[in-house]
Amino acid sequence: MKKNIKYLVTMTTLALAVAASTGCGSKNAEKETTSGAAVIESEVDTKNETKDSVVEVETSTEAESESDDYFTEDPISRFGTVESVDPDSMSLVIDTEYDEDVKKANPSGAESESMIYNLTEDVPIIDASTGEPIELKDVQPGSSVLAWTGDTMTLSLPAQVNLQALITNLPADASGPMYMVVKGAEWSKDDKTLTIKDNEGNKWTASDDKVQVVPFRTKQIVKLQDVKAGSRIMVWGSSEENASEGELSKIMLLSSAE
Repeated sequence: MKKNIKYLVTMTTLALAVAASTGCGSKNAEKETTSGAAVIESEVDTKNETKDSVVEVETSTEAESESDDYFTEDPISRFGTVESVDPDSMSLVIDTEYDEDVKKANPSGAESESMIYNLTEDVPIIDASTGEPIELKDVQPGSSVLAWTGDTMTLSLPAQVNLQALITNLPADASGPMYMVVKGAEWSKDDKTLTIKDNEGNKWTASDDKVQVVPFRTKQIVKLQDVKAGSRIMVWGSSEENASEGELSKIMLLSSAE
């Protein structure tokens, strides 16, 4: 299925609101953090303190909003090779392969380009060799990866995109787990089987007695019925031949449907 990439130039202006209060000898101000969340600075005069104290509070609604922005678009998969990793800025540079239609239309003959992939702590990074989540700092330059993003990117050089999921340490045949957003989920009570439809219209089945369902970075007990329309999941096929449809052997529940 061919996909068209939307390009978006964004120039963001952040307005900082400063509120002053004369009551009780305190004042509050908001400042911008590197994550874009608001931090409240409070200078408080009390009987037990002889100097001002600073209290930093990150508002949960803004933190959640920042993460949600990464998952608003249907995911598109992109193959590539990691060039560099920057855990401090929560980003990595990947030499990303062009889709076949882009390669044909490219007059320069280039087959890939370096792109910056931005992410948050909520973005899953899975090691294909172990099937376990890893941290960004553990992603090695030179590793073959499969990345999922939305179809919006900046026109900057290099281009930047928001990462939704990353599979690293892919084997030579590029087989490994796949990330998907569940568009439809139908549970059969009789044979205890779940039928899943992804955002590309592919259908997958998972039998309660055959599939392993695991949580993401928690010890929470999850079951097959917890996978519903709107859930974000990482899936493993029951065989290497299951490239786009088939029976699932393992499901990692990344987020539940709201």
